[in-house]
Amino acid sequence: MKTLKKLKQVTSMNVLIKNSSRNQYKKMHILAENQSRISSVCNKEPLKGVLKMLYSMDKADCNTYLSLLTTCINMKALREGKRVHLHLIRTGFEVDIHVGNKLVIMYGKCGRFEDARHVFDEIPERDVVTWSAMIGGYSQNGQDEDAVRLFRDMMVFGVKPNQFTFGSVVNACAKLEALEEGKQVHGYVVKIGFESNSVVGSVLVDMYAKCGSIEDAHKVFDELPDRTVVASTAMVTGYVRNERVDKASELFWRMTERNVVSWNAMIAGYAQNGHNEEAVKLFVQMRCWGNSPNQSTFSAVLSACGNLAALEKGRHIHGLIIKTLFKLGVFVGNALTTMYAKCGVIEDARRVFDRVTEQNVVTWNALIAGYAQHGEGEETLNLFEQMQKVGMKPNHVTFLCVLSACSHAGLVCEGQHYFYSMCQDYGLVPRVEHYACVVDLLGRSGYLVEAEEFIEKMPLKPNAGLWKALLAACRIHANSELGQRAAEKIFELGEQHPSTYVILSNIYAEAGRWNDVAKVRVLMKDRGVKKAPAFSWIEVKNQVHSFVIGDRSHPQTEEIYAMVEKLTKLMKEAGYKPNPNFALHEVD
Repeated sequence: MKTLKKLKQVTSMNVLIKNSSRNQYKKMHILAENQSRISSVCNKEPLKGVLKMLYSMDKADCNTYLSLLTTCINMKALREGKRVHLHLIRTGFEVDIHVGNKLVIMYGKCGRFEDARHVFDEIPERDVVTWSAMIGGYSQNGQDEDAVRLFRDMMVFGVKPNQFTFGSVVNACAKLEALEEGKQVHGYVVKIGFESNSVVGSVLVDMYAKCGSIEDAHKVFDELPDRTVVASTAMVTGYVRNERVDKASELFWRMTERNVVSWNAMIAGYAQNGHNEEAVKLFVQMRCWGNSPNQSTFSAVLSACGNLAALEKGRHIHGLIIKTLFKLGVFVGNALTTMYAKCGVIEDARRVFDRVTEQNVVTWNALIAGYAQHGEGEETLNLFEQMQKVGMKPNHVTFLCVLSACSHAGLVCEGQHYFYSMCQDYGLVPRVEHYACVVDLLGRSGYLVEAEEFIEKMPLKPNAGLWKALLAACRIHANSELGQRAAEKIFELGEQHPSTYVILSNIYAEAGRWNDVAKVRVLMKDRGVKKAPAFSWIEVKNQVHSFVIGDRSHPQTEEIYAMVEKLTKLMKEAGYKPNPNFALHEVD
């Protein structure tokens, strides 16, 4: 009986053990199934649903966490990434180097550098991926000094960099314009044997160009065994940045392969360096060659149209934008607003402004500048007030536009109020350009003595632009003594622009000081200063016609001068009287 009872107990125990093993196996099977399912569906199903599945599990394996964190990185899903991080902490998962790297990359991509650095510091073992992720995160989000500092630490720890490390730290040096640090990194590049790497070579070219060392940039480019489209584009951009447009154009047309970035670099280069017609022609060529423009292309060519006041070309490009782009982005919207304002169609500029989907401070500045250029002082100030009502914080450019508007409209009290409120109310330190606007404001309104005192008392060192503003005011109000002092200050600063001599000469001529006029002319001749003839232009039927004073080279000269005489007669009949005080005296 006892034996039977004992046998039953043993049998019962075996069944219990067997059931327990079966349950354990079942749990393990479910766990493996869930982990497999998470890995396979986390890129297909909504992330929240996958995370819900994760939280139903007691623990997960390394591959599951890697799959989830990769998805969070691709989607920049910070909230979900933090939940994954919390789950692995709660379940006691020991973070290895692979999961740690993913966490650093995830937090870096989402701009959470304190969290990324915390994970970075907690990882027991770091490899080149860990260091590169942290350095790259700093560089991509404007923390360039931290990127350079961390690279130095990496060198101290003896970790060998890869092309991504070098790319990030050299890019950081470029943005900081830190030439010496960039050269040191270049030394590491050569020492480790990455000097022939096209990726590293491209960023080195860009770094040297941004630091103003174009010869070093050219040397690096010449030594690259594989001059990719990226490296060539970096060199083109470098030439453009250093005002070597001829070299940029020569290299651009030698390139065997061009992408949209290459075209954009050359179009923008032409526009930024005053070759606006070439910029528009290159845009046409780009489309003829089958290259599709993007937002950067449109922004660059619209800038050229605005500089040319080529309204019809600008409108044609506006039509292409409507056909090509799904919505009017902020960059193109800003460029369109500026283009219409420069072409004198402020109403169209306002219409574009109202349609920009995501207005930023640049958008507001573009419209405010447009109204300021058109002498609409009151409307400019109204826009400035509206800008603040919608929660947009003005910057240095905003105040430059506002002060310019006050100057042209003669709003002296308002201009002085906005100048002093920059620092007091907005925490912005005025730059030399803002001081120049105040000098122009006071000078135009006849407060010449106050303008001179303002320059003498300003905390910054005055540049030639400030004294030029005062000189121009002296011409308007016929103050030859102060004008002479202003001109002398300009000459002391080494400024040799012909306009200074011409304005001073005309101030003397208006005051009847002909001996001084002659002295200025002799001074110009001795210093080799020549005034380039000014020209104007008009666009008719998509063709730009340029003219200089007394120009008779145009094929329709007779008709043009006949119309000028007719208009002059009508103007005089309407009461117009020319003011000879502002005519240039004895100018060739």
